[in-house]
Amino acid sequence: MLYQVLTKTIPIQGKTNPLTEDYWLQRDRRGTYTLASLLKLPTQACEVSLGSDAQVASPEKRYPNSQLPLQIRGLDLHTRHFFEIAIPEQATRIVALRNISLKGSHNFRDLGGYVTEAGYQVRWGSLFRSDHLFGLDRADWQKLKTWGIGHICDLRGPEERKSKPDHVPKDLGIVYHSLPVYDPSQSLKEFLRMLRKARPQDFDGHAYMQASYRRFVHEFSGAFAQFLSIVLESNTKGVLVHCTGGKDRTGFASALLLKILGVPEQIIRQDYMASNFYRFQENQSILRKAYFLGVSLEVIIPILEVREAYLQAAFDEIEEKFGSFPAFLSQQLSLNAPEIKALKNRFLRKN
Repeated sequence: MLYQVLTKTIPIQGKTNPLTEDYWLQRDRRGTYTLASLLKLPTQACEVSLGSDAQVASPEKRYPNSQLPLQIRGLDLHTRHFFEIAIPEQATRIVALRNISLKGSHNFRDLGGYVTEAGYQVRWGSLFRSDHLFGLDRADWQKLKTWGIGHICDLRGPEERKSKPDHVPKDLGIVYHSLPVYDPSQSLKEFLRMLRKARPQDFDGHAYMQASYRRFVHEFSGAFAQFLSIVLESNTKGVLVHCTGGKDRTGFASALLLKILGVPEQIIRQDYMASNFYRFQENQSILRKAYFLGVSLEVIIPILEVREAYLQAAFDEIEEKFGSFPAFLSQQLSLNAPEIKALKNRFLRKN
């Protein structure tokens, strides 16, 4: 085991990105963008428009008579780029890089671009999810402002916030909201001490995480209701939700929001599971440290990973306690039909 920890990849989920979107964009280390599609496209050429605004309302460049995959070079690496794809007799789509590189953040993502069951597309640059923001410098905070983020919803408990606070610059006009989702009966130090002493035969991390997700549905529903209220009242400002790892509390909050907007279940699960991919290197580092601290890897791996069974536990709890997702929204989160319609009008665009 020591040899494996020191020299090899520790077996944990996340080697490949689970997201399979119809259109996707990637950028290599040299700054070359590749725009491609998983669809069987018609042979006629498409037109690609490039803009630095999320709706590509004022294109800066056009690439007429293009075929996908399309490679684009020479773009500013410090600017977010959005590509509008127009194909004759097909829906127009906007594509951008989903994962955004910021200092100290491994799991910062734009929730835009997903296509709903009704054929609408979630607006880019409006809804974001992330891990903690402690490592962000002034330039990173300025990026958040430039991208239109006006609200930050922090789901961490008091100890987590004190350990790695969000140093939101006051002059940027970004409103910070503390919406703690944590167990006050057990301190963070006590939890970490428990993990260090736990052995696989005595502690089932998988079951522990499933139970935690079920608690999101009732014990901590107030924080998620507040989050949705902030999103609803955000007007034209973007909203960022985060916790420590950006995977469990943030994963559930993001899944709720995407489900409300009508994104298919498969895509919601893929977005949720993508935390394993974006946190893969960070998780490897944590596991190596844990090993030398005497923590059982069998104990900690289920805590570090996201698993479909965890999110399913929350949705099962919703069905068992409320009968349906709409009933849960209405009874537990106080979200009514006009408000759901308002959310869709605000965050969805016609293709």
